[in-house]
Amino acid sequence: MAVERKLIGGEVYALVTFAERPIVEGFMEELRQAGIPALLERPPIELDGMLPTLAPTSLWVPADDLARARMILGLEEE
Repeated sequence: MAVERKLIGGEVYALVTFAERPIVEGFMEELRQAGIPALLERPPIELDGMLPTLAPTSLWVPADDLARARMILGLEEE
């Protein structure tokens, strides 16, 4: 399966998951506690009629930490 990747601050990051903001924020905190520098990315604009907390948010980690991050969060490979 192809993993979405992007350059953030000169480092290659990989997409871990995409979900509602509160879920992704919880995942981010769990990964940071495990020493993985996880980052959130919110949509650049608010989606019409959607509460900000429900806005789709993506979670990114350094590409080298992707497998460990998925294991910590219990996410299965698709």
